[in-house]
Amino acid sequence: MEQCEGNNNDVEKERIIFDVHMEKNQEVDDEATLKRRLAGPSVLKSGQESVNQERINEIIYSASKGSKYFEAEQKRDLELRNRIERVQQEVKEYYRKLECDKGFQREWAERTDEIDGYMQELRSSRDLSQVIVHVDCDAFYASIEELRNENLKNVPMAVGKGVLCTANYMARKFGVRSAMPEFIARKLCPDLIVIPLNIPEYAKKSKEIQDVLAEYDQNLCPASIDEVYMNLTSYIHLHELSNDEDNIQKVVTQIRNKVLEVTGVSVSCGIAANKLLAKIASNMKKPNDQFFVSNEAELIEKFMFELPTRRINGIGRVLEQELLGLDIKTCGDIIHSRTLLSYVFKEKTFQNLIQCSLGIGSTIVQDFGDSNRKSIGSEITFSKAITSGGLLESKLQSLCQSLADDLSKRDLIANSISIKIKTDTFQVHTRQKNLREYIYNDTDLFCEALKLLRVEYPLRLRLLGVRLSKLTTKSSYFACQLKFSKQNSVPCPVCHKNLEDDLSVVNQHIDLCLNTETVKTVINNEKKGPPKRKRNTIDVFFRH
Repeated sequence: MEQCEGNNNDVEKERIIFDVHMEKNQEVDDEATLKRRLAGPSVLKSGQESVNQERINEIIYSASKGSKYFEAEQKRDLELRNRIERVQQEVKEYYRKLECDKGFQREWAERTDEIDGYMQELRSSRDLSQVIVHVDCDAFYASIEELRNENLKNVPMAVGKGVLCTANYMARKFGVRSAMPEFIARKLCPDLIVIPLNIPEYAKKSKEIQDVLAEYDQNLCPASIDEVYMNLTSYIHLHELSNDEDNIQKVVTQIRNKVLEVTGVSVSCGIAANKLLAKIASNMKKPNDQFFVSNEAELIEKFMFELPTRRINGIGRVLEQELLGLDIKTCGDIIHSRTLLSYVFKEKTFQNLIQCSLGIGSTIVQDFGDSNRKSIGSEITFSKAITSGGLLESKLQSLCQSLADDLSKRDLIANSISIKIKTDTFQVHTRQKNLREYIYNDTDLFCEALKLLRVEYPLRLRLLGVRLSKLTTKSSYFACQLKFSKQNSVPCPVCHKNLEDDLSVVNQHIDLCLNTETVKTVINNEKKGPPKRKRNTIDVFFRH
């Protein structure tokens, strides 16, 4: 099977890249783990298949050594290795008890049965009826810059400033990739051309791509500016196509070709029964290609069995290293060691590992909009550390202005604000504040963010960011406030006007109303003159 063979190659490649053990005594090589960490999270980006990763790691290590960044990463690597060593000791204790403690043996067996039952529930609830596609633009920012300047197509080029956001495929052959510091990228590729970011242009092109995709699915789910989930199930039924691999592949090929023709940007697609598998598949045959994962449960689990854990979206460098410390490299290893992992990790992490290893993911593809958005933020990275308080506050004000514009476009307001700072020693800190009232304009945002920033003075910063959370839509909030104010009011007994439910306010208003009504009554009585006396008749006399 083609996809399983591809996975075997990935396992071998990752073993070479990530192997951090001595051959003789299997002790952790401190320098090797640090080199792996310094290599960054994007070592498996497409376009780097022919790269000599060991040589790249050596260059990055040498270029970084002695810097504050190196020292910070060294400290984090040591903390991680210590944590892994503690976990390894725990595992040894579990296995020791498993050999001689009958009570623990029974507990282990019962837990294994519980996990197997949980896995069976997951399998029985699996939805294999959907055709979900993950569309991922190839080197998106770089592709747009190449469209704007064709001379960049045949030279190594990257986009970003200080830290690279992406690199074209020419640059990737030298080991240059996203999230890499620019000075290291230039060590790897001295002829590298670095283009500054142009977010408005990228957003415009992203909209063009989504417009093409919307012809096949109106309920697109954008995952970022350069990737989108779409569900082709309705399209296939509407056009009376059989739901087999050949027809699905033809439709996706048509989509890719149309996106390229209309926008000039190539995309890679992953096709599967859920979003997790589609995301994994879109990275299997980059660039400008597609990969299909069968919708048969048995073949899905076979595909996942050999898949390296790092290929799963959500398993980052830290969790990956913790798993490697337990000699777990693939999803098959997770299933095999499921009972042990239930002791090692927290319940939520463990359940996520099991679900991913079985290839079970969400089939809901829709844009939930801004009403379900949890936070919104903006940050800026500085190529050199900034120490000037005035300059930092000016940058902070710009960030707040940008966020205020975003809030306005999305009709959002926020009830919590936080700042993120990265010092020149590469230590990252955040400071958060919950607000008494919702805010949305740039003046209020800047005022609250400035209070948080000034607490940290003096500073030498490489990064500054602001994030807003506890969001709600402005229109719904004020509608609720109006309804609440009506519910929490009392009517004036004189003029029947709704008043704030406050005793002093109510009394003051009633006094005014009574005085006003009294004056009106006196004036009306004076105009009418004294009341006329009614004449008593014999009938009236006898009634009394």
